[in-house]
Amino acid sequence: SASPAAGSTSTLTSSSPSSPSSPTVNHLAGGGLVETSTAAASSASSSSSASSHWTSSSASSSSSSAASLSSAPAARRRPRGEYMILTGGFTDEDWHAFPVWAFDVSGAVRPPPASDEGAEGGATPRARDDWIDLTPLPVNESQSNFCSSNSVRKDAPGPDATDDDGSPVNPWDYALECAPAARVGHLSVARGEYLYVLGGLLYDGRDGVFQTEEEPFVYRLNVGDALNPPAGAAEGDDGGDASGRATLRWQRLLPRALAPPSSPTDAADPSDSSSVSPMEAVNRGEMAGGLWTSVDPVTGQTRARAVVYGGLRVRDIDSRVEGRVRQVDLPQGDVWAYDLDSNTWERMAEASSDYTVTKTEFGDVAIAPSAPGARTAHAATVVTSPDGVSSELVVFGGMQKLGEDPWDGTTNWEELSDLWVFDLETRAWTERRVTPK
Repeated sequence: SASPAAGSTSTLTSSSPSSPSSPTVNHLAGGGLVETSTAAASSASSSSSASSHWTSSSASSSSSSAASLSSAPAARRRPRGEYMILTGGFTDEDWHAFPVWAFDVSGAVRPPPASDEGAEGGATPRARDDWIDLTPLPVNESQSNFCSSNSVRKDAPGPDATDDDGSPVNPWDYALECAPAARVGHLSVARGEYLYVLGGLLYDGRDGVFQTEEEPFVYRLNVGDALNPPAGAAEGDDGGDASGRATLRWQRLLPRALAPPSSPTDAADPSDSSSVSPMEAVNRGEMAGGLWTSVDPVTGQTRARAVVYGGLRVRDIDSRVEGRVRQVDLPQGDVWAYDLDSNTWERMAEASSDYTVTKTEFGDVAIAPSAPGARTAHAATVVTSPDGVSSELVVFGGMQKLGEDPWDGTTNWEELSDLWVFDLETRAWTERRVTPK
């Protein structure tokens, strides 16, 4: 199947959006586990790491943690459930939609059916109509035009604004109601009642190339009530039909991006994200990572951050090669963290090509990279120790760029099978040897 990393030029035709009973996409670009509970809500944490891994497709990589939905009295909520959420992607017929689907994995397998002696038993997969469509209804043309021409609300306060009692203003209170365009290669994370979507690659069917959004918007969708409605709600009022989906609204914010003071901000080598502005550096697709929840030892406040590594920035060149626009693929090798509350990106580690030289017990010299090389189409997730003391970003595999074909400009790739661990506290990389490699 076509992958953005491969610079696909496949032509995709569109059709009118429909309302099937289950997702029909060929490439679902984000998936995750969201847990609903009758107990009090909590932020996504590593204690639920057994169900914290998001699925990914060949078109993207994404990972996240499980999260409990909003707090409510037990009598007002339906029984506990755990959902896998899939977002985005495309089909051969439709590239213009950004679907959101949920599947109750806590009941994904029914008990074995009654059978005669000697007959094969086993679990029965659930029917395809058990998927819940959480895709918000399309906005009208006026709202769509407004979203295209406005990045932020005119009354939005500054980044360090506080309210009357001195508390920081919640930037999401000033978000625009704008939906994400169709895309692949984005990252999705779930926290509390909300699903967050970051980055991604948009397909230009006219020229057959992938692009990023003009600005690195972050999107948020409240799926809590749709997945865990009041106990008295009628069956079907769970967001799966048009009446339930009408209450779903996307929010959009333009984040800030901060980089270490030593990082240059004027453009130089576009393949190095430290040589461009921070806002341009975070605007990429195919970044992979997960949700990192930590507690500030001084204030005791919980911070939730989406930590991502690598990915793909693309640059389209106007010069025509064999009658088409040429796409230049720029894999990345840095680590960024997006704070879900302050709406701020921070670079945690720049891309590095340094090597470590050590002597072996036999007197030989061993040369090894001190950090993973730039890559895309990799897998990554955040893992926290059982005691909650340490958290790590684990990265495996992917593809690194070898060069470009001199005739048509397409990218030559090499598959990777290395395993790296990034300590989120010390911000240091360690390679873990795997066999076979």
